Amino acid sequence: MLTPIVLCFIGFLIEPVGNFTHIIWMQLAKMLGYINSRILLFIIFFIILTPIAFLRKLFGKKTIQDKNKITSYFQNRIQQYKAVDLQNPW
Repeated sequence: MLTPIVLCFIGFLIEPVGNFTHIIWMQLAKMLGYINSRILLFIIFFIILTPIAFLRKLFGKKTIQDKNKITSYFQNRIQQYKAVDLQNPW
């Protein structure tokens, strides 16, 4: 409990010590962020999404493309654009 307080005051009084502490702390934060993001992505993908996908496949859940027997939702639009079309795109 006393160590962070002492380190804080030393960092305020002696600038190189504060800079060194900051660099070490930020490297630790980067490392923990790198590790935690990988762990969270692993948990979400393999423990949550993969079993859901297997269950959907097992029980034969059909997707919209399977129901409509279409291969793509892409539609060709033959349209001549005018300046009015680009004035308010939203």
